[in-house]
Formats: sequence, structure tokens, C-alpha cells
Amino acid sequence: MTCAACVSRVERALAATEGVEQASVNLVTKRASVRFDPARVEPGAMATAIEDAGYRVGVLEPPAAPDRESRARGRDALVAAAMAVPLLALGMSHTMSPAPRFVELALATALLVFPGRTFFVAAWNGVRHASADMNTLVALGAGAAWVYSSVAIFRGTHAPVYFEAAGAIVSFVLLGRWLESRARRRLGDAVRGLVALRPATAHVLRGARD
Repeated sequence: MTCAACVSRVERALAATEGVEQASVNLVTKRASVRFDPARVEPGAMATAIEDAGYRVGVLEPPAAPDRESRARGRDALVAAAMAVPLLALGMSHTMSPAPRFVELALATALLVFPGRTFFVAAWNGVRHASADMNTLVALGAGAAWVYSSVAIFRGTHAPVYFEAAGAIVSFVLLGRWLESRARRRLGDAVRGLVALRPATAHVLRGARD
């Protein structure tokens, strides 16, 4: 899940399952709290409903999992930024020469295919399930800019190209997701720290006087 639209879709999928009385999904922790009638529905049926909506149901991850997620997103953001910076520099030069434009094409293609592939995979998954979310918007924006610019280059026209826009869209959203994953990791660490402070035993004084 990546946005509020994902949360709503999962909640609707669970609510539509026979035997489910109430479902609440938390985007930060990526967990669902479900009140259901065990005589009418089994957990497997709820997992199937979530998967049919286009999402994966995983096992409870250990505390180290958010660190792996943050590192993966940080790596994607760094790679995207390394490609986006020269792409923006070339785009702002407004050159009409063929060579720099083909360099822009190569950089933008690599950026969308490698670090940006997650948006297109998620958008396609949403199309298969007749739904749309933030991934759809990012894929449409970046994809449209790339397609238009590629056609302009190969047709040999002097129309402006927007490869830098496609790269900037993907790079900024990846950066935002990385910051989000870091914040979620720190939140998890804080919650675990509070839980660790909970005393194992408590003493109750009855009838004590000041």
C-alpha cells in the first residue's frame, strides 16, 4: 500500500467479504484490524479478498524489515537522483541538437525502467483490478512525457521534449517514499521503546494513608 486510496480499496474488499463486520487498515503499519464472525468467514477468505483487490498478504515481519525497506527505497531514490540531475541540466539547456536529446532519452528510459519501474508495475496491477491510485497518476504523468518526447525525437521535429519532467516526477516521489519509510521506522522504534518501558509487575496499595 502506498496511499490513502490503497487503504480504502483494501477496506472495501474486506468489508464486502461475507462475515466481516468491520475492517480498519493502517497505512503506516500496513496492518488491518478486522472484526468478523468466525462461523461465517475464515482468515484465508479475507486474505483472498485482499489479493483479489491487487495487494499481497504477507506474514508478520520482524523489526528489521522496516530497515530493509528503508534501505531499498533509499537506494532507488539515490539512483533516480543520480540520473535526474544531468537530465534536468540537459532539459533546462533547451538544446535542439540531436545528440543531447538522445542522451536525455537514454537517461529518462533508464530512470523509468529501473528505479521507476515500481510505479508502472503497481499501475498495471491497478488496471487489472479496475482501480487507480497514486501509482497510476505517477505512471501516467511520467509515461506520457516520455512517449511524447520520444515521438518528437524520432520524428525529427524541433518540438520541445519533456524527459526532465518524467525524471523529476519519479525522483521526487521516490524521495518522498524514502522519507516516509524512515519516519515509519522511527515511529516503530519509538513504539517498541515505550512497550519496553512497561513494568513486568505492579503493586497495588489498598487502604494506604498519606
